[in-house]
Amino acid sequence: MSVSDSEIRKRLRLGEDHYWEFKQFEFKNGKPAHLKRNDLADELIAFANAKGGNLLCGVTDDSQIQGMTKPQLRAVDDLLGEVSTDSIEPALRILRLLIVVQRLSVTMLN
Repeated sequence: MSVSDSEIRKRLRLGEDHYWEFKQFEFKNGKPAHLKRNDLADELIAFANAKGGNLLCGVTDDSQIQGMTKPQLRAVDDLLGEVSTDSIEPALRILRLLIVVQRLSVTMLN
């Protein structure tokens, strides 16, 4: 799946809906902090039950791009992989994409 910069910018203008969720991450010692794995699992399950959706990681609820460093992107990618396989039965198969918007890196989960 490919998503263009203009599609992401449009989604940021439109905001969240049933098929798009923005997720801001805080980091402590290079790992996502203050995030409950069960809450993240619930969001992934809701997308699966709705026959799909997109989680844009590194974006605040009010559509501001937080951006992440390469190590932070890797940590979020690892977390998403762990949650989709370890916290959900049956495990979800997810597609993760690195996207650069306004020169800031975010991760998109589909």
